[in-house]
Amino acid sequence: MRSFRALTIAAVLAGCTASSSPSGTGFPEAFATRQCGPADGAIVAIYLTPSPQPPEGPDGQPVPPFLRLTILHDISQIAERAFTWNGSGPAEAGADQCETAGPCTNASSGVILIQAVDENRRTTGSYDLRLGSARLQGSFTAPWRERLILCG
Repeated sequence: MRSFRALTIAAVLAGCTASSSPSGTGFPEAFATRQCGPADGAIVAIYLTPSPQPPEGPDGQPVPPFLRLTILHDISQIAERAFTWNGSGPAEAGADQCETAGPCTNASSGVILIQAVDENRRTTGSYDLRLGSARLQGSFTAPWRERLILCG
């Protein structure tokens, strides 16, 4: 298991840029926040957006366009981990791209690598996603935005 994780991390790092903001996606800004998960527990959502302070919709999410990386764990449990999914079976992570206020496009497979979460919950990492026939890769540094939500 440990060697698989090391290979996954190496593969992701080899394919991603080393910039501090998302690259190649049209979303140069990022922030991380709490969101309610499918089991009503708190999870982490990392939003990649075209501007530093995107307007929010009534649901508290940024108004599209955005790319959302979702990890089904609390912020305290994600540092130095790779989250991989391939569309079959349960997954600990996912991603979707929202271009307009309509339905978003889910990533059919991907890897989200969280390199670090600092004492202020600033999250750094990278991603490699498959959305339809497109492949999106990049890296991010996402400051934490506190959001008061009640899950459950």
